[in-house]
Amino acid sequence: YGPEVERVAHKYLDLRYRMLPYIYNQAREISEKGGNIMRPLMIDFSNDKKALDQNYEYMFGPSILVSPVVRENVKEWSVYLPDNGKGWVDFWNGKVYKAGTTISREVELEDIPIFVQRGSIIALADTIKSTTQLNSSPLEIRVYPGDDASTTIYNDSGVDFAYKNGEYSLVNIRWSDKEKEIEIGKREGKF
Repeated sequence: YGPEVERVAHKYLDLRYRMLPYIYNQAREISEKGGNIMRPLMIDFSNDKKALDQNYEYMFGPSILVSPVVRENVKEWSVYLPDNGKGWVDFWNGKVYKAGTTISREVELEDIPIFVQRGSIIALADTIKSTTQLNSSPLEIRVYPGDDASTTIYNDSGVDFAYKNGEYSLVNIRWSDKEKEIEIGKREGKF
């Protein structure tokens, strides 16, 4: 498809690998408790009538809203940010938006509008190019203030079923919005 498409594809392949800690933890949650990693807004925001009308936006895990651009040659894209009582943060530039509003966001060919709920913690791998590097990659912990938050970093070998025998580890992370402090717990588990 040429250099431009390759550049865009590389950007999102890199993002996918960087998001593996978040994705891996969501996969664990789903396998233990059920659910889906990708959900229409109506699942998380059933009391928000405007969220029910969104045809293309979806939640990716509990914290991330994705608003794919589904038309060609547009320079602005309308995004509805559901009423979560906290607000939303643009993943790419950190701009904060009020909840329950529709915004017009500038977009380019390689731009997928992504927003994170305020009061979330997202763990990203520093730089990895495969799932086998997940265990050795340093993490970037992004805190999106606006409310207390917590998350768990799940880890296992990634290559076998030893996790079924308890060979995994968990690290709990908590953010106190009032104190503006993050607490990273000790690693628990056998991995």
